[in-house]
Amino acid sequence: MNRRETKRWMARIPPCPMDLEGENIIMFSLQRWDTHFTCIHGTALRLAQRNRVLFMEPPESCGRLLFEPAARRSVRHVFRRLETFGDALGIYHTPPLFLPLQARSELILRSVNATYRWMIRDGLRRMRMAMDSTIFWIYQFNLVGVVEALNPRLTIYECPEEAAEFTTKPRLRRYVQDMDAALCRRADLVIVPNPVLYETRKAIAREIHMLPWAAD
Repeated sequence: MNRRETKRWMARIPPCPMDLEGENIIMFSLQRWDTHFTCIHGTALRLAQRNRVLFMEPPESCGRLLFEPAARRSVRHVFRRLETFGDALGIYHTPPLFLPLQARSELILRSVNATYRWMIRDGLRRMRMAMDSTIFWIYQFNLVGVVEALNPRLTIYECPEEAAEFTTKPRLRRYVQDMDAALCRRADLVIVPNPVLYETRKAIAREIHMLPWAAD
């Protein structure tokens, strides 16, 4: 969504009653903001009605520049990474300049995590949000290292899909499964949309709830 579409959606979504109010929330998205509207956009915009939300785009590798238009468009934001909509919503456009092959190299994974942590702190500073009072709302399966390093007040992992099913490569599949399991164990709350994801994670999650998706 571009800036005009974002403002249109902000005006379109009616006020939502919620217990979560007055919080600082970092939402770690699976997708860039400048894509078609999804439930992740909807959750971010609803939370921003009563909280302050920093929407972090994913740390994509430089290889995305070759085939993803949204990644190429994000290069425009290299020097102006934070796009704000009032005081309640900030979109942090991460440049697609991270190293590829993090599943194959622990060194590359640490490099990606370190760079992403710097961007998170940069976004917090620009939004005037304090880390020790922040809630992490995560859609990315491979952020357990970031969570452990930054130690937010509360970590919510919303697992929307079985990410390991999107690859047939055994090594990459194990990497995805291991990262997902580690984040399930570390998160204070895990949210899943269907019984299959619930059954595969209930034994390792501290607390887990199934919230089926429905029409907007």
